[in-house]
Amino acid sequence: GSFSVSLPFLLLLSSYGSSLPLKHLSSFSRPALGSGWVLTHALVCYLLGADRIVATDLMTHAKPQAIEAVIKRAVISLVRDVLAPFSDHARIRARMDRIMEIPRFTFASLRSLGIEYVSPVDITRRKLSIDFDFVYSFSVLEHVPCDDVDPLLDNLCGMMSSGGTMIHAIHLEDHKDTARYPFEFLSIPEAAYSRRLQTARGNRIRLSEWRKIFGEIPGTVTEPIYVYHRRDRPLPDRVDPSVRHTDAEDLRVSHIGMYTRKG
Repeated sequence: GSFSVSLPFLLLLSSYGSSLPLKHLSSFSRPALGSGWVLTHALVCYLLGADRIVATDLMTHAKPQAIEAVIKRAVISLVRDVLAPFSDHARIRARMDRIMEIPRFTFASLRSLGIEYVSPVDITRRKLSIDFDFVYSFSVLEHVPCDDVDPLLDNLCGMMSSGGTMIHAIHLEDHKDTARYPFEFLSIPEAAYSRRLQTARGNRIRLSEWRKIFGEIPGTVTEPIYVYHRRDRPLPDRVDPSVRHTDAEDLRVSHIGMYTRKG
């Protein structure tokens, strides 16, 4: 791992940083995704000034001790400079110094920074009793089985405070082989595309359907902050009818970032 900030996270800050309240941030994830092993997004939220960060996983994957190796390899001045346009530079420096002073990273030492790791937890089935100002996921929602997407988003919005925001960076390609066959899973018959395959390879929900799903969340407004396409690989000759889409361009969308604000 490395002490880095994902492109979608920086795009969010660049576009909406002035309107994002950074008092409570949530880094939301599922198995080995989002929060993951090293919790670098949680650390970045801490550096930006969040008082409380809750990182979640459906299954427990985080290894706080891995942070030590990440910190040792990081160019600390570069981390500060990248984040400085989005927060107070002196505060970032002070918080980075505090991180550097931790002799051994454990869940207890992370809690001293205001970072809580909650796992295992399934937010498709229950909400946490916390109000969040900001919820973030990276390459998570495409692994949620289709039947669980609506209850997950409903619960996330139910955990957001009024005026709260969330961003979800969603990877729409076939995770079995994104480099060579990014659209192969679109041809698999619905009856053969189990929940297990939806979790492993992606749920096959396309941009037009994601727009509809987010648009139906009560009391919120959603807009995409980026939409990327893959044109270097062919679409399958046959697309299963269960894959709802508008046209070939809709099928070719590979990555999207969805920004939602709660009224």
